Amino acid sequence: MAESTGIMFVIDELRPGGAEHVLLELAQSLRNDGKYRPIVACLKLAGPLAEQFEWAGIKIYQRLLRDRYDGLVIYRLMRIISEENIKIIVAVGSGGNRMFWATIVGKLAGIKFVVWSHTYSQPNHPEFETVNRVLFPLVDRIVALGTRHKECLAWRDKAPAGKISIIQNGINIKKFDHPQWRDKARAKLGLADENIVAIAMIANLRESKRHDIFIEAARKIVERNRNVHFFIIGDGPNRKRVRQLVERSELQGQFLSLIGHRNDIAELLPGLDIVCICSEYQECLSLVAIQAMVSGVLVVSNVIGSMDELIEDNRTGFFYHPLSSQALADKLLYVMDNPQLKEQIVANAKDRVKQNFTADVMTKKFISLFDSLLASGYKSTEILAEVKRIGK
Repeated sequence: MAESTGIMFVIDELRPGGAEHVLLELAQSLRNDGKYRPIVACLKLAGPLAEQFEWAGIKIYQRLLRDRYDGLVIYRLMRIISEENIKIIVAVGSGGNRMFWATIVGKLAGIKFVVWSHTYSQPNHPEFETVNRVLFPLVDRIVALGTRHKECLAWRDKAPAGKISIIQNGINIKKFDHPQWRDKARAKLGLADENIVAIAMIANLRESKRHDIFIEAARKIVERNRNVHFFIIGDGPNRKRVRQLVERSELQGQFLSLIGHRNDIAELLPGLDIVCICSEYQECLSLVAIQAMVSGVLVVSNVIGSMDELIEDNRTGFFYHPLSSQALADKLLYVMDNPQLKEQIVANAKDRVKQNFTADVMTKKFISLFDSLLASGYKSTEILAEVKRIGK
């Protein structure tokens, strides 16, 4: 039997986040398809999501980079390439150590190298550091999540436009399309009254996600409509600040719940009515928004990244502008006052996700990308043979 072709995904660690969950979807789909065998190489400790990858049968290597100047990471990655028959390396996320070391190793091994970008850079928040921009000539392909994202990579980050391919995020819709779970989900959220409008922000607690805007919008809405409950779902480095804002809002308990990280998002979503996106920068194509839309939950987002390729305003969701608590509050009140419009938009949104943002669609595009890269050939070197010799 011919040895399967390995694809090595290099990432810092497997922590809860959009990029990591999309990687899990892709790795599972690739493994089920069978043409390519996914391997995950974590530069740091594998992290809390590692267990889900292992359950899916995805092999994980971890702690490959002991510190940022640890040149032995080259040897460790080369060993994996040799032992796992790796033909393509994919850096999950642009810039950083994952791109720098993976680019070097990919070229030393004479195999193809891809950068899978997940964030949308803003002024003063570049995706690629100078040292990684210097490496662009060694990169075979850059994956963007949408047309606007591609344009931003080429314009702001100076990535070579001819090397950028667009592959949008996708999810396994069977995990999320369960309207029959609504009563159970509402009970989990502590919502006894079906008339209460449940509005949530599901995001890592990082400053860029702008939970402050969501909390202030909640305060403004409660002043006018008390038939509502807000949820903040997630955890992260900005947790102390978010908790302070929640306490100062005087909404905690009756109108606002901070419920931390949850592994059962798919089971909670059917109990929600609206999910909000408030990111100030870096957000490109929100995985949470895709999950919410196919779960029958309305998405209200600010105008950012490539979100306009997922949301068509007033048809598959709503945009608010500018990024402010007042603009968000006004939009949420408008939606709450127009339930029939909400029902139609939810139906349109679900159809859009099922047609364009599934794991199957995403995986087929990645397989096509991998096929085209390998069809163009790669340069074998004597380095892998030497790695094997040293390891004996």
